[in-house]
Amino acid sequence: MTFDDGWASQYTNGLPILKKYAVPATLYVLPGSINTPDYMSQAQIQAFASRGDEIASHTVTHPDLTKLSAAQLENELAQSKAALQQMFGPSAALDFASPYGAYNPTTTAAVQKFYATQRNTDDGFNSQASFDPYNILVQNVDAGTTAATVQGWIDAAKANNTWLVLVYHEVGASIGRDIYHTDTAVLDAQIAAVKDSGLPLVTIRQGADALAAPNTPPPGATPPPGAAAAMNAVAAANPRLGAPSGSTVCGLVRGGCYRTYQRGAVIWSPASGAHYSVGAIRQAWAATDFERGRLGYPVTNEFASGSGVAQDYQGGRISWTADGGAVITFGSRPS
Repeated sequence: MTFDDGWASQYTNGLPILKKYAVPATLYVLPGSINTPDYMSQAQIQAFASRGDEIASHTVTHPDLTKLSAAQLENELAQSKAALQQMFGPSAALDFASPYGAYNPTTTAAVQKFYATQRNTDDGFNSQASFDPYNILVQNVDAGTTAATVQGWIDAAKANNTWLVLVYHEVGASIGRDIYHTDTAVLDAQIAAVKDSGLPLVTIRQGADALAAPNTPPPGATPPPGAAAAMNAVAAANPRLGAPSGSTVCGLVRGGCYRTYQRGAVIWSPASGAHYSVGAIRQAWAATDFERGRLGYPVTNEFASGSGVAQDYQGGRISWTADGGAVITFGSRPS
């Protein structure tokens, strides 16, 4: 599930449906439009990021890349990445979607300098044998796309063992000035079909990683023996997490899994076990690129430390106090 441009209607009308069915999404946003009329605020985009959705780049101002000078092209790509990572941490803006689906060899070469993938608007399905990370194929959803059409795409993906990527824009009845919107009730029916498909539900980053590394268990795969029970036990013992807001996702680095909740997540790996991640400490961990970064996986839940709380990780500790905020200590964990 991908949503382009960062429209406010994606938060108002789309996010409740994604939460209802616990379906993850990738948002391709324009930092130049954040906090402006008709577009989401930074806080609204953070609401997606906090539940595990991917925040990806769509340039700063949504130009046709094929009509830019070399300097303009580089500025749009570099500045979008920098702005999104400043707002949402280093796990943001790893992937890119070309505005209008416009690209050529020159623009793709420029994209490769900054991003791991490029999603255009070329129709198709992505297979292991022919996957091109710089032309991720999609099915484009507009005002005339029915739930039956989406079901047909799902059936084709299941039959051919391919990755289906759906592209959405605004969410609401007759919203916007063109065909690039989806009625709220229609979106509900389409996402219900996605949820009922039984297929792994992934972000662009997770799906691209799985296709690039075929020997890695795909995100959304059945958790290893004992993982689900351990994660469920942590969630049950910590009601502050709230209700689940996403499915269990596996296939992370070093065999890990996670599941998002209303106010955090539970993370598991064979080496670290299951632990929760919430609040300011979770935000600091996100800034190091979660389990992919230097800290690795959490090895404890939060515990009292001095005048605040702390959490230990494979590669260090994050401590938090009301006065000092979150402080990261890499390497040996302090006693």
